[in-house]
Amino acid sequence: MEDADGSPGNINRTSSSSSAPSLSISWVHCVPNMGENVPSVVLSSGWKMPMVALGTTTEPLPPPQVLTSTYLTAIEVGYRHFDTAALYNTEEPLGHAVAEALRRGLVCTRDDLFITSKLWCTDAHPDLVIPALKNTLRKLGLGYVDLYLIHSPTRLKKGEMVYPFNKEDILPFDMRGTWEAMEECSRLGLAKSIGVSNFDCEKLSQLLAHATIPPAVNQVKVNASWQERKLIEFCKEKGIHVCAWSPLGANGSWWGSNSVMNSPILNDIALAKGKTIAQVALRWIYEQGATAVVKSFNEGRMKENLQIFGWELSGEELNKISQSPQSRVFGSGKSFSLAKFLDWTNYPKRSLVELNVAWQQKKLIDFCKENGIHLCAWSPLGAYGTLRGSNAVALRWIYEQGVSVVVKSFNKGRMKENIQIFGWELSGEELNKISQILQQRVFPAEELFVSAKGPYKSLDELWDGEI
Repeated sequence: MEDADGSPGNINRTSSSSSAPSLSISWVHCVPNMGENVPSVVLSSGWKMPMVALGTTTEPLPPPQVLTSTYLTAIEVGYRHFDTAALYNTEEPLGHAVAEALRRGLVCTRDDLFITSKLWCTDAHPDLVIPALKNTLRKLGLGYVDLYLIHSPTRLKKGEMVYPFNKEDILPFDMRGTWEAMEECSRLGLAKSIGVSNFDCEKLSQLLAHATIPPAVNQVKVNASWQERKLIEFCKEKGIHVCAWSPLGANGSWWGSNSVMNSPILNDIALAKGKTIAQVALRWIYEQGATAVVKSFNEGRMKENLQIFGWELSGEELNKISQSPQSRVFGSGKSFSLAKFLDWTNYPKRSLVELNVAWQQKKLIDFCKENGIHLCAWSPLGAYGTLRGSNAVALRWIYEQGVSVVVKSFNKGRMKENIQIFGWELSGEELNKISQILQQRVFPAEELFVSAKGPYKSLDELWDGEI
């Protein structure tokens, strides 16, 4: 099942060489507006937005002509809201699809479509916002976008659009100056509505403190396995509509998981209602008052993902879904302060870190448990001179911390030994002895992650004071 998007994958793209689309077309009789089957929400800006959007990117990215054909198919089956971004390199193919849809009469006017695009972090400089949007409009072949979002509360050095980006490229984010430029985009008529993406409650509060035009939308990761209840309630109180990227968990992508599509709770509800798991998951998002950004380039699933209206989830079913295990999953990251990471971006993730009996990371383990982040331990036997010959004890200790173990041995005998850590346990006394082992950080973090210009100015910041 291909699913929702809005989060970039590993991307390093250059613009297509094809010309931007033109809306100077020969008019034909248009077909009835099939998009009327999708409900709309009235944003704080006063404009209506369809409550299902089609995400326009995937990895690897197909050729432009294939993308254009896919978007045309989506228009034919009833999609009227399309989510793109400067980073995705899909603006131009989408623009061609819009022009072709008008030429064929699949839609009657440009106003029948709702186009969202996003400002990438390399253009999140006050003086670059308007030029960036004008470049987006040039690629789309449009005079305005319906919604323009700040892609992330992050500013990068000017240059090539790449994701993941290098930490050396991170600059202090001028939220006020950048938002003032976004407001000017609205005043100039280049964007009917403006908003943000991947902003948490704290970032939104900071923005609202000085905004003249409040953000109409916050696009964030929301699904049955990451329900963001606090953030959704905060946005409702502030009149900010939530758009959900990865509504099906991005199963199969490097930033996603199968927690939604393999959910036994959603599966039972789907079987009882004669629906697919995806339809139940998307209906749940709609009943939270949010807009789902779905992504499938398969025509059958495109149709299924629109068939979430005209029925509803019962109170009992909603209660069951509310009890789904919550898991923040977003790729596998480097070993650095999650508190700092979550402070400058709202991307959820699991974390792969150095962890062993001689570097126990107690504070980090507790933080991750509180925030639903699962830890994977690399170098689980990496403390020289500690418990040599006692690999099973060291690995069992990690398992009893609720952490996954990444072991490394190419020796068949040790491979077998390293999985013989179940069916027995360490006593309280033994755990206490291990907790008293001298702690020593071996990983050379300073030269890799500490920088005067980066988010970690010292080792103390990087390790949350654990060393």
